[in-house]
Amino acid sequence: MAAADGRLEIRQLVKIDGRDFLPEQATGDDVEAVMAGWSSWWRHGNVADLAAMERRLARRLIESDRRLAALATAARMSGPHS
Repeated sequence: MAAADGRLEIRQLVKIDGRDFLPEQATGDDVEAVMAGWSSWWRHGNVADLAAMERRLARRLIESDRRLAALATAARMSGPHS
């Protein structure tokens, strides 16, 4: 099961890191891909990337998932102005 979960996360990361992913057009179908990307960025210290995408996503999409909302808040609080 862990291998299958790992492959799913890789597919989600490819989606979010792809050239044709537009945060402004993200829908509920993209939440898991965004979460995979943001989690990876957070683990690797890419808070600036996370915060930049957070500004481009629809607020309602972020607020629809408490995991996204939590990471968005953490990124804002970890920024240079905190």
